[in-house]
Amino acid sequence: MFLNRFYKLFPVPTALELTTVGLDISDESIKFAELSYGKDGYRLGRYGDISLPSGTIVSGKITDKTKLVEALKKIQRENGFDYVHASLPEEESFVVRMNIPKEEPSLLRDSVLLQLEEYIPLPADQVNFDYEIYSEPKDGGGNYQLGVYSASKEMIAD
Repeated sequence: MFLNRFYKLFPVPTALELTTVGLDISDESIKFAELSYGKDGYRLGRYGDISLPSGTIVSGKITDKTKLVEALKKIQRENGFDYVHASLPEEESFVVRMNIPKEEPSLLRDSVLLQLEEYIPLPADQVNFDYEIYSEPKDGGGNYQLGVYSASKEMIAD
C-alpha cells in the first residue's frame, strides 16, 4: 500500500522501467510472455511460443544445448528481450516446508543442509538451495518455519 502511494508520487523514469518477461522451457517448446507496469496496472505485452526440435530436451534435461541456444537467440532477436525470468523443470527442483528448532539465526543454513536429504530425493551435495523464514520461534521456544527451495546442481549448470 505504501509503495503504491510512493510510486504515484515518485514514478520510476520510463528510461529505467524494466518489463518482466517470463520464460517457460518444456520438452516441446519455449513459451514467453511480457508484462509491463503502467499507470493502469500490469499489461500483457509480447507473447508467444516457439517449437523445439525433437530431442532438444528430454524429461526436463537438456540433451542438445546448441538447438536450445538457437531457439533462445531467435526469441531474443525477434523480440529484443535482454533478460527473462525462467521456470525450472519440476523433475529436479523441490519446494519443501521445514521446522527447525530454535537456534542462532547464523546456524539455520547448516541445519537445513543437515536435514535436506530427509525432504528431497537427491543427496545434499548435489543440490543448491536457499530458504525463506516463514515464522520465527517465540520467546519461550518453538521452531523456525522455513520454506526451502532447491534444485540439482547439474540442472542449474545446464
